[in-house]
Amino acid sequence: MASANLFLLFIISSLFSSNCISFAETDTIKQGQLLRDWEQLVSAGGVFRLGFFSPNPTYSIELGSSGPRHLGIWFNYIPFYSVWVANRKDPIPDSSGALTVDGDGKLKITYQGGSPIVINSNMASKSSPGQNWTLSSWLSEKIPAPGAFKLGLDPSGANQLLIWRRDEIYWSSGVWQNGSFESAPELTKRNDLLDFRFVANEEERYFTYSIKKKSVLSRWDLDTLGQITAFILERNDSSSIWIYDTVGPCQYASKNSTAVCLTEKPTKCRNGSEMFVPKRGYIDYTADWYYDSDFNLSLSDCHAKCWKNCSCVAYKPASNDDTGCHFWSKLSNFTPECALLDRVLFFTVPTLSLYQTDENEIIVTIYKTNNLLRKAGGAAAAASVWTKRANRKMEGEKEEMVTPGEVLGKASELKAGKGAYVAPYRNTDIFYVYSSLSGFLRTLAPTPDSPDQRPTVEVTGLKARGAVPEAGSVVIARVTKVMAKMASADIMCVGPKSVREKFTGLIRQQDVRATEIDKVDMHLSFRPGDIVRAVVLSLGDARAYYLSTAKNELGVVSAESTAGGTMVPISWTEMQCPLTGQIEQRKVAKLGN
Repeated sequence: MASANLFLLFIISSLFSSNCISFAETDTIKQGQLLRDWEQLVSAGGVFRLGFFSPNPTYSIELGSSGPRHLGIWFNYIPFYSVWVANRKDPIPDSSGALTVDGDGKLKITYQGGSPIVINSNMASKSSPGQNWTLSSWLSEKIPAPGAFKLGLDPSGANQLLIWRRDEIYWSSGVWQNGSFESAPELTKRNDLLDFRFVANEEERYFTYSIKKKSVLSRWDLDTLGQITAFILERNDSSSIWIYDTVGPCQYASKNSTAVCLTEKPTKCRNGSEMFVPKRGYIDYTADWYYDSDFNLSLSDCHAKCWKNCSCVAYKPASNDDTGCHFWSKLSNFTPECALLDRVLFFTVPTLSLYQTDENEIIVTIYKTNNLLRKAGGAAAAASVWTKRANRKMEGEKEEMVTPGEVLGKASELKAGKGAYVAPYRNTDIFYVYSSLSGFLRTLAPTPDSPDQRPTVEVTGLKARGAVPEAGSVVIARVTKVMAKMASADIMCVGPKSVREKFTGLIRQQDVRATEIDKVDMHLSFRPGDIVRAVVLSLGDARAYYLSTAKNELGVVSAESTAGGTMVPISWTEMQCPLTGQIEQRKVAKLGN
């Protein structure tokens, strides 16, 4: 991730002083001093902050974590967006890192057990002859290392921006004319707040923008799917206005506001008759699947590989950091489950909603899941989602699926109905309407004579008698604690329906399997974090339901290894990590026939 025209001035003193930074906020690090993991610098104007962080897909950056750690710069009062990362390719494994200025005036990161990392502090934003500065996407939401996409000036000399995908031209902005790009005028549409310039002469050539008001914060981001995200925050004494726009190769195909796009060239088997759609659930790993263990591959690389292989019908990242690829050539044993929020597979399905470009390329739409909100980083995404929803034509009632905690819109523009609530965003005075349950969103138009002309949004839950556990119900639960004689779990789904309140389940030693009950070792059957499929035996007491995994089709359906990989079943008692080959014991559910 990167930002144009954003600089943090470090005042480097040649005077030696104490070896650590004062806890008082400063914009200065002196030669010989150490800026440790828990310390930070703040720019003189108070706009930017520098320190160590861990990438977090929920909040973009996470402070005070154990690792891996990166040195970066982010907005001082909005710790969701890193605007620069120093050690993108070389994360520090723990919190022992420190920034220092050595005797030669070089910025270095030192840490226990490793060689110092020298930081290239040349923040030049202009392209001189022979130089071509680019922004590069992250490899994934959790890994800042350079990913599949790069944004830069056209090296041929044309005054335009290009996006490369694995070094092949993927998108062009069109030539700069009269203050905007010919094919992407939306990039510069906020010229009321920002000053855009494209300078081209014999000595240098560059595109830049700067803010016109000190009350404005702005940032460009090239995301992991090759889209340019323009983020603007305009603040005044009474409110803050968030503007969040996405611009990129698929802008003409994104008629669904919850969609992002990838562009792929036609192949002999993909001619516009299908697209990839994400679904949540678990799948039988015993047959018809293969994987690529190259963990320099991103989600877009998995998409491209599956697109080019005519036998590929689905894919997903191979690891929990969204790198590497799993592929399937057959999906007969896929079981959808509402609770597996982090288990998304991308399937090919027939569609007639694809668009063909002038270059005879097929636009493939991948419908977003709740990751839109995680990636966007809170309030900016909230405003974006509501702005796009508000732009849809309202005709009576509309319905779409939402999940608990999803932002439905601004409280100043919406009324919260059933299944929705109003709350401030974090510690700000900006209020939004949120969904309180999984279900269908309905937007109700106000009556003409209503004094309050705000539309009302309500969420109708997936109500059913089976939504509350009862004897015989098949449930999905997440293991929370494993003891010698039993394991406890939080029930998340009853059948295909999400639960609306907390239900606790207990799996007793005698209910784990049907044979050799006296030999069951609970710690070799389940681990905290495992997702299990079980049947409700009874309401054991007032606090928990008794659950059973004794049948073959019941047991662990999803688990993570200690290395962070999604475990693959290899028998009814063992699962294997595809990253390390390590085998761990579980009571595995048998899926399919």
